[in-house]
Amino acid sequence: MLKKNDIKDCYSLCCNWFNLCFRCWCVTPEASVQEVVASPWVVSKYEPGSPFPLQAKAGIVLDRETGEVYYERNSEMVLPIASLTKIMTAMVVLDEGVVDMNLFKRMLVFSDNDAANRLVKGKVLKMNQKARELGMNDTSFDDASGLSPLNISSVLDLVILTKASLNYPEIWETLKLPSYLGIENTNELLGEYGVIAGKTGYTD
Repeated sequence: MLKKNDIKDCYSLCCNWFNLCFRCWCVTPEASVQEVVASPWVVSKYEPGSPFPLQAKAGIVLDRETGEVYYERNSEMVLPIASLTKIMTAMVVLDEGVVDMNLFKRMLVFSDNDAANRLVKGKVLKMNQKARELGMNDTSFDDASGLSPLNISSVLDLVILTKASLNYPEIWETLKLPSYLGIENTNELLGEYGVIAGKTGYTD
């Protein structure tokens, strides 16, 4: 089982690339590693006790408090991250102070690209600066939404990003919302397999 720690919302982190779908998750302590990694969103078939037939190009499951890694694959591989970009966008926006929460929720709940661009207003340089400050050396941002294929990162850098974002409660409280303005959260794993919040992203 994943270790329970005295933290508010997130007990363990899962970051993976599944085909063309990217996810960063926070899971509850009740969710087993097998349940999370072997969920239908990660593998096509899984038999308990067998090696994980992971379809993702890269992924990791770890205890966010201790750093203990339960599963890891190609964690240093650099790939486009699509709308996972919006986690950094949200952090930079919150650092700036006053935030349009309507645009903020649209960006995170149903991944509105226009909302992301309007929130940042050309401050992509600050996103890259923050990445460097956090030690995300395999990460680069070209836009605020994730539409650009030049927005790249590695699983290990996404772990750094996700951990840093947990210091911004507004981000994860928003990512936990099942819907906003009548539009469902893009995270179809929400509430399943112990997932309490997360961010998705897709490429063509």
